[in-house]
Amino acid sequence: MRIIYEPKGWAAEYASLACNLYGDANGKKGGCSPKPKPGVLEKLELDARDMAANNDTRRILYQFIGDPYCPNQDDMHEYWDKKDREEREDNE
Repeated sequence: MRIIYEPKGWAAEYASLACNLYGDANGKKGGCSPKPKPGVLEKLELDARDMAANNDTRRILYQFIGDPYCPNQDDMHEYWDKKDREEREDNE
């Protein structure tokens, strides 16, 4: 897998799979990363497709680190909006 991983140690008590969409806090206090990891959405999509192909139905815990509600998530929203538009155009 590319971005989804099996947590180790104590973290494994929370979920059998995990995914951190954002990088570290870049030295800032409060744990909010300003940008998603580079290529995270493409990697997440590929991992999800691999999991589906292998009938892997384990749940995934997102964001062991950082703040999943970080105010600067525009990049992710723009990506998914674009993917949605492309998919709709392909189906027309």
